[in-house]
Amino acid sequence: REGKVTSVYRRRWVIHIDRLQKEKVNGQSVNVGIPASKVAITKLKIDKDRKAALERKGKKESGKKVAESEVPAQ
Repeated sequence: REGKVTSVYRRRWVIHIDRLQKEKVNGQSVNVGIPASKVAITKLKIDKDRKAALERKGKKESGKKVAESEVPAQ
């Protein structure tokens, strides 16, 4: 099943996806919560602010790693 994420319920650790609903006994339709660990992201919607944040984070983490060639042999 595929669809867009409509809401994220962080307290219960579930994601609500459009077109994934069930009908209650009284006829009302409600969203079905899917555990976030069971979901695979296929396409990300990245705006300019999110892209800048990811670049900052990547730059910070790349400075911490040390290559094997830089470590002195013992």
